[in-house]
Amino acid sequence: MNFKHSKYFGILTFFFFSFLCVVVSLTFLRLGFFARNYPSATTEPGLSVVFRALLTGLRFDASVAGYSLMIPLIIMTMGIVFTVFGVKFNHFVKASVFSHSFFFLIILILQSVNVEYYRHFGSNMTYRDLQYLSSPEVYLSLSAGQVWSGSVYLIIIGFLLFLYIKSTLSVGRNIKLETVSQIPAAVLNIILTAGILIVASRGGIGLSNLNWGSSVISADEKINDAAINPIFAIGKSYDLARKSKKGKLAGMYDGSEIDQGFIASYIIGKEDCEKIPSENVFRRVTKTGKERKDLNVVLILLEGWNKKYEDSVCESIEITPFFDQLSEKSIDFTNCYATGPRSNKGIESVICSVPCQFGISALKRIEGRKPYFSIPSILKKRGYSTSFTYGGDMEFDNMKGFLKINGIDRFIGKNEIAPKESSSKWGAFDEDTLLKAAGEMEAFSEPFFSFIYLLSSHEPFDLPEKFNKKIHGETTREKFLNSLNYSDYSLKIFFDEVSKKEFYENTIFVLISDHGRSANADVPMDRNKFHIPFIIFSENEDVMGFSYSIDDVCTQIDVLPTVMGLLGGEYENASWGRNIMDRNEPQFAFMTDGDKAGLLHNGILLLKSYSREPRYYDFGNNLITEQLGQDEKDYIKTILANMLHFSSLHLNKEIHGQ
Repeated sequence: MNFKHSKYFGILTFFFFSFLCVVVSLTFLRLGFFARNYPSATTEPGLSVVFRALLTGLRFDASVAGYSLMIPLIIMTMGIVFTVFGVKFNHFVKASVFSHSFFFLIILILQSVNVEYYRHFGSNMTYRDLQYLSSPEVYLSLSAGQVWSGSVYLIIIGFLLFLYIKSTLSVGRNIKLETVSQIPAAVLNIILTAGILIVASRGGIGLSNLNWGSSVISADEKINDAAINPIFAIGKSYDLARKSKKGKLAGMYDGSEIDQGFIASYIIGKEDCEKIPSENVFRRVTKTGKERKDLNVVLILLEGWNKKYEDSVCESIEITPFFDQLSEKSIDFTNCYATGPRSNKGIESVICSVPCQFGISALKRIEGRKPYFSIPSILKKRGYSTSFTYGGDMEFDNMKGFLKINGIDRFIGKNEIAPKESSSKWGAFDEDTLLKAAGEMEAFSEPFFSFIYLLSSHEPFDLPEKFNKKIHGETTREKFLNSLNYSDYSLKIFFDEVSKKEFYENTIFVLISDHGRSANADVPMDRNKFHIPFIIFSENEDVMGFSYSIDDVCTQIDVLPTVMGLLGGEYENASWGRNIMDRNEPQFAFMTDGDKAGLLHNGILLLKSYSREPRYYDFGNNLITEQLGQDEKDYIKTILANMLHFSSLHLNKEIHGQ
């Protein structure tokens, strides 16, 4: 094996140099962003924050640089293959340089245009803005009075591009691949380069890919906007738009009347509130009619619990004995439904009281960077401290970024909870997570809001070796039941611990599942899959008197107004839900599952999917053909159509919350 070409690592050196050129250029243009859009940043919020934005931006720039070098890497790889047939490798080196020069030029142009775009519109470019590139009005708007600055950008871009091409061609000349004996070393270079570029493109070696939430480093939105770059934002928003099939959404409500007044009246009804003039028709100040009480709130999100497993027995073993006992002393909402089939859907609905987005969740969308009126943000205005405890990767599904935008200040993750050797594939076990949360609560200033998210009942259902599995067998069902039993055991340990704390009697505990699990694959949208447990428990004397079951149909979006109803006072919000303990109308559950949307209304489930006529199902999941009158069918269809339309509109117009 001959390693003499370019001192062993010529190809790797070439790609490292090209990578560095992109990152340094983007950092330079980020300084231009500050100069043009936030010149006072060096004094307020200060140089240290600006420096953090530059460091955070390096991660996004590295991702863009990594992706931009994938085509040149493929060209180089082809060059190694063709060398065997006598083709000169330096031809492929030049092709790599000029192909990447094209990408480099696009990167420089977009980054430069974004600086001026931000000056006009106050936000970074995303994929949705590209639809206006064919409109001359956009160019006229952006170029108005920008002759001088535009000339400066052109000079800078031209200089950087010239310098890049000249430098990389010079570096490329040092790569020598002239004989077959040199190929193994070249292949080693390619493998190392590919590995580094993949890590850079993903944003690191963690479980999750880089997402926009990593740019949230400050309460100052301009700082966060400076950290992210438009190339990443455009690429990420395009990927999510493609996955969500957003363009087909209109077909989901053809033939239905879309009316803001109708849906606002349906949702808000006779609630005692004062409307706030806004594009968001749900924005209002709700008056609970009760004295304000600043009780602590602990929200525990259960991973994948179905209602059907409550009070259930397998092999004479009660699956969730502690939860069953706790629910008897709680306000038990026996007819609650999840809004979607994934955790990210449940989080946005529980925390922000909005229907989960059709398609890609708001947690992952670029547009989701605008804050909602969430439980933690509302409570922060009342002086609450806020925290999130999760035993897994907080970057997964962009949870950390979304929650940070929406009021969470303190994050307690897997590295603070348990060492790797005592964790599952997903992260810390539930017992460790809950005990860590219990210990941290003692240090919180009261009142506090503590959000705890469990994960041990998630596939692959890893459990601690010390836990005695009570259900025998290794099928998926048996593993899942054991994981539920373990999570229930962990909840008991948690409540035994917190019951000794001084804050216990001044705390409301909310336990609800993030989503259910599939129960009947033969039904297009099985309501039992979405049927989840939801209880509110407290030893506080003002809450204890409410220990009973409520059988009204409700959903995750009702958590916020119901909790705020217990806390009393007035609060500004844009909730799509209702205080279940105060109003029994309307009773509905909005659900999405893949390309399907459903509305459970008065016991009837309406199912709508692409290019299909609406279908109506009864309690037994039987298709209704003749029993329903046309007026009732049209009414339910209109409700679903408006929910689909306005929940998406509020997100896409970035007016969905505050």
